Amino acid sequence: MKNLNKITKYFITLFWLGLCCTTLKAEVVITEFFILQADNSHAPQYVELYNNSNSPIDLTNWSITTLDGDGELILKSPFNNPSYVQANNMEIDPYGYFIISSKFCDYSTSGCADGEFYNGESDIIAFYLYLPLDGQGSIILKDNNNVVVDRIDYDIAEGWPVGENSRGHSLRLHSPYLDNSLSENWSFSPVTE
Repeated sequence: MKNLNKITKYFITLFWLGLCCTTLKAEVVITEFFILQADNSHAPQYVELYNNSNSPIDLTNWSITTLDGDGELILKSPFNNPSYVQANNMEIDPYGYFIISSKFCDYSTSGCADGEFYNGESDIIAFYLYLPLDGQGSIILKDNNNVVVDRIDYDIAEGWPVGENSRGHSLRLHSPYLDNSLSENWSFSPVTE
């Protein structure tokens, strides 16, 4: 019985130590992205971020980079450059979400959507944000020191739910605390409006 109490105390200590270390680690993770709009839709492409810390995170001088399936640069968009972005907000609230969207334009019908969604406007409109439509690519988020904070490398050939069957759906991470580099932790969202 004496050893059982020691073992129990040991595991409780490890649990609290792990919880404290997780709480102290301020992270921003990519939790959702949208590639293919539904037919006749004017929804912009977007990337959703989540702040899993209890402190706000300032994204001034951060950037987002997209690569095609061959690893070739499509876009590097610094958040503080007005030639590349319209920043409506530069801070992610504690345990909050943040949207970076493209500027979707279709002059034949309705003009530009300008990062507008049914529930408001995106936090940052990256004018040239483009996620490849062929089912493979990368999204890289870097902080103000040019350090990679998060990276998603998606590929339909490796089981990622991207491609034509994802049209009108975003891909969402099941939980912001899961490993977002694994395809099995992602699924379709309901149909995007």
